[in-house]
Amino acid sequence: MNTYLFVSDRGPVAFVEGTDNTLNDLQRLVDGFVEVQVTQHGEDAWFNEEGTFRNNFFQNNVASFEVGIPLVGPVVFTRSNELGETTGLTDADIRRWAELLEMDENEGTWFESDEDQPWTMPIEPVSIDYVVKMMEDLDAALAAAIAG
Repeated sequence: MNTYLFVSDRGPVAFVEGTDNTLNDLQRLVDGFVEVQVTQHGEDAWFNEEGTFRNNFFQNNVASFEVGIPLVGPVVFTRSNELGETTGLTDADIRRWAELLEMDENEGTWFESDEDQPWTMPIEPVSIDYVVKMMEDLDAALAAAIAG
């Protein structure tokens, strides 16, 4: 299976284990139709092609920096082979991202685990369903906070 990097526009970041249906994976993770841009490191950055029209998407600073153009909404980083097939990130890509995002075996950037480490997540890849549910929960929490 392929390992992707999911970078949300609202903070959460996760390595994700892809399935055999790459297009469906990418569309679920970016919440819509996809567009791709190649990064300076040769990775493919997949994002929602209609993201700039969505009022629930925000500037994605990490992805914008990596791609070199302003991006909004969630972005998924992958690789592709010479045939254009999505292959997932290499081990070197995963190490680079883990170092860039200061992730180690015990911390990432999401769920609360205890009082001492309030925003931790294992670095091992999670399922696409996990990420989709995580973002739905975040959207619900933001809506509740706005509603007051």
